[in-house]
Amino acid sequence: MNQDDKAKWLHAMEREIAKLESKGIFELVRISDIPKNKRIFPGKWVYDSKEDYEPTDDRSYKARWVILGNLVEKDDMQYDYCKYAPVVFTATTRLLFALAAAYGWHLRKFDIAVAFLNGLLMDEIYMRQPTGFEKGDGLAWRLKNSIYGLTPAARIWYDTMTAVFHRLGFKTCPYDAGLFIHQTRPHLYITTHVDDFQLVAERAEDIEWTKNALANEWEVKDVSDMIHYLGMEVKSEDGCIYLNQREYIKELIKSFGLEKAHPQPTPLPTGLMVDDLPNSTIITREYQRGTGKLQWLAVKTRPDIAEAACLLARFNTAPTKKCWNALLHVICYLKGTIDEGLIYYPCTQRAVTAQPRGFSDSNWAGPNSDRKSVSGYIFLFGGSPISWQSKRQTCVATSSNEAEYMAGSEAAKEAVWLRRLCFEMDLIDHDASPLELYMDNEGAIALTSTEGTKRSKHIDVRFHHVRDLQALGLVSVESIRSKDNPADGLTKILNAPAHRHFLHLINMDRHHHHQTGSTADEEVDEEGKI
Repeated sequence: MNQDDKAKWLHAMEREIAKLESKGIFELVRISDIPKNKRIFPGKWVYDSKEDYEPTDDRSYKARWVILGNLVEKDDMQYDYCKYAPVVFTATTRLLFALAAAYGWHLRKFDIAVAFLNGLLMDEIYMRQPTGFEKGDGLAWRLKNSIYGLTPAARIWYDTMTAVFHRLGFKTCPYDAGLFIHQTRPHLYITTHVDDFQLVAERAEDIEWTKNALANEWEVKDVSDMIHYLGMEVKSEDGCIYLNQREYIKELIKSFGLEKAHPQPTPLPTGLMVDDLPNSTIITREYQRGTGKLQWLAVKTRPDIAEAACLLARFNTAPTKKCWNALLHVICYLKGTIDEGLIYYPCTQRAVTAQPRGFSDSNWAGPNSDRKSVSGYIFLFGGSPISWQSKRQTCVATSSNEAEYMAGSEAAKEAVWLRRLCFEMDLIDHDASPLELYMDNEGAIALTSTEGTKRSKHIDVRFHHVRDLQALGLVSVESIRSKDNPADGLTKILNAPAHRHFLHLINMDRHHHHQTGSTADEEVDEEGKI
């Protein structure tokens, strides 16, 4: 601790103690009165500097007194806390953004101050007094609420928060435990990601009602229009909602020293073969850092790099020189498309159905030595992506029909989840039409509606799930031309014109929407060529 800052850090520690006292987190008890079978756990001070304030501002100095939760064992807690605390699925968050744009619904974000301290503790946990702030000898803290550092703190907060939401008339969505749906106020939703919340409402008065109701329970901060949310930059303009990660990409470019590199028109060069012997000159941790950041972008706002991120991550344990060059190529592509991301349109500009449409595709016997195919699916709401995946299949497909059928089964599982989610959100009726799932392989489509032939009898039973869902009327498998299938961009490396067409199909080609004569309108054949 810098001697010049000593007074500021002490003030930060005093603020922390005052906050814990005001929230009734603990009560002082005599150590002699603590049951013999109870341990007294130590704590520690954790310090942080907040960049939101000037360095001369006392508020830039933050101190937190935490329990050493790693010492708390299962036997120390009578209540069997689950350590897992649900957070909203990213696809649910994107669906809500799409709904807000499509129907002009109201969108806000908020967070709860010191959320974990609001968790109601159901066990007797004792800990030492904060170092430097002891109030007499022979005394310890008995915790009444959860405290930072306690292993199940996140779950305790989630259970407490859920009880409050239920009391206010919300129900937990059975298909996403991070989504809460009001049972009497139409189309009023809250999503939770620990202490960050997304609030979506059809009516403006429901925003105010929710804000006031929650303010009676907790210290609610920053109820405002969305500018940032869960690592995404959010912009509303002309009724559209734009999601991107521009600042994250800028930092990625800088961290790999590519500020002066030339942008690339596609995520990966066509004809790329990354199989090779591992290269000892490549720092594996640096490669893993790069692929990890690409995967984060790919699952949040950049489906256009999903296939590239999936491919490169397979070599995390033994990257080759070709892998490293391909990683830099993807980053250079991001540099040239730094402003791109997801765009959700109002229904006056795009035809919107009450439930998404899905698209499935697969390559066959991919370009690498293991010959496993890649499955890809993407679901669009109002023409823009809300859910997607690019994933290598677990076994080798013996034909393109089989590879496409396996990919369709994965897509069908996501399709039925989305359909049920839409039903719970009161977007569709129980007897709504099946969710449309488009595939571009006629042989695979035929397999979804027949009992199979000698050529398909070896296919694992789990891949026949799509057939069952279609028979139940939950999914309707439809045919689409390969050049019109947006899932194509999630399974193979495309050349520049085909890649631009892919961006156009998923509403990510912003240039096309503002300019005429875009090359995305050019005819693209089955092989991804003009």
